[in-house]
Amino acid sequence: MSHIHYKFKSSLTHDSVTFDGLHMSLGDLKRAIVQHKKLQKSMENFRLQITNAQTKQEYTDDDELLPKNTSVIVARIPISKPGAKSWDPSPRQESVATQKIVRNSMPYSLDSHGIVSRKVLSY
Repeated sequence: MSHIHYKFKSSLTHDSVTFDGLHMSLGDLKRAIVQHKKLQKSMENFRLQITNAQTKQEYTDDDELLPKNTSVIVARIPISKPGAKSWDPSPRQESVATQKIVRNSMPYSLDSHGIVSRKVLSY
C-alpha cells in the first residue's frame, strides 16, 4: 500500500490517501480528497490547487503522476463565474447623513472662516 500525504493550507493536521502502485494521477488524488473530506457539494464553487510541500511546485495537469510518499498542500480556490458580483475597488459616495455623523464625532471642527479648532467634549 502506498500513500500520498496532504494537508489543507489552513489545517494543522496531515491526512493521507492510500492507493496501490507507485504513482497516482493528480485527478485521482483530487477525487480522493473530495470524497474523503466530503466536499462534493461545494466543488461547483471551488477548485483544488495542489502544491508539492517540499518544492512548492504547483501541479496543474490532472494526468500528471505523483509518486508515492509525496506530501502536498491543498488549497480551495474559488471559481469566478461570469456575471457574478465582485468587489468594486472604486470608492463609494458617502451619504450626507454619514458625513454629518463622522464630522460631528471628530474631536476637531472648522469654524465659519475655515480655521480648525479643537472641540471641547463633555462627558
